[in-house]
Amino acid sequence: MENIPENLDGIENLGVDLNLNTLSTAIVYTEYPPSKESSNNVLRCNYYKIGHINGITWTCPAGYFCLAPNNPKVECPKGFLCPENSQQPTYCCKGWYCPNSTIAIPCPKGYWCPRGSVKKQRCFGLGNCPERTAQAPKYGMFLVFIGFFIIIAILFAIKDKKRKIRNAKYNNLLQNIMEEKEERQEAVAIDRKKYDIQFENLGLVLPSRVEIMRGVTGEFKAGRTCCIMGPSGAGKTTFVNLLTEKVKRTSGEVRINGKKESLKKYKKLIGFVPQEDIMIRELTVQDILLHSSKTFSFFCALVQEEGNLILAECNKIS
Repeated sequence: MENIPENLDGIENLGVDLNLNTLSTAIVYTEYPPSKESSNNVLRCNYYKIGHINGITWTCPAGYFCLAPNNPKVECPKGFLCPENSQQPTYCCKGWYCPNSTIAIPCPKGYWCPRGSVKKQRCFGLGNCPERTAQAPKYGMFLVFIGFFIIIAILFAIKDKKRKIRNAKYNNLLQNIMEEKEERQEAVAIDRKKYDIQFENLGLVLPSRVEIMRGVTGEFKAGRTCCIMGPSGAGKTTFVNLLTEKVKRTSGEVRINGKKESLKKYKKLIGFVPQEDIMIRELTVQDILLHSSKTFSFFCALVQEEGNLILAECNKIS
């Protein structure tokens, strides 16, 4: 017999028999009265009611339990059920909740109440919790996880579809560029004017009087490829900026075919790619040049031919 009371002070003075068979009649495991009134036969509620020892019995108020006659009453702990005349505390039944130790209330529909509950807990959104549910339905959480993974899969599918559409547009653009390239190769050569560029004593002095460049002289012949080489910081970019007047020079002059002019006048004929320019990693050098030529439709044939010449010269150097 479990939960035998240990403190039986006062029973010996009453002349009662303390053998196990006699003591077991002091505890009556009986059904909680509201549980009997319910037609639902699932999860009945029982508690330990005071019995008798050799015909001797005793009483105990609700909210307390009394182990033996003449013993002081003990307050029932939270989460336990101690209706009137409780011999020892009982955990609040499964499928019930006990807001206080004197009463147990059946867990209503849509809620679940494990053993020892002091309040009802709302059932998960997808779970089914009938009256007197003692355990949260696990399949509800399973459905939530399945729904979450389905949503993630749909988002990845949409992203993948957009990527394929973008790649298809990109491939079509490259194909159109290559087709136009093949068509232009058979076109009649364009008769264009040649330009020689001479520069003399180009220089740059900062407002702080620091001299950056001095006495740069030279010539770019039409139809030839020139490479400006030097270590980092030697002034290659500064020289090109002075030549094209992207930066105002403090000394020197530029002549076009022997005539003093500014290269700004010919900016529609000049392509300048700075070292900070963003390159498309997926394209080759030839594809980049062809892509740039598309932005200048009037000079696209000219840029393509110049691009081929540059590539040929680069191949020779490498």
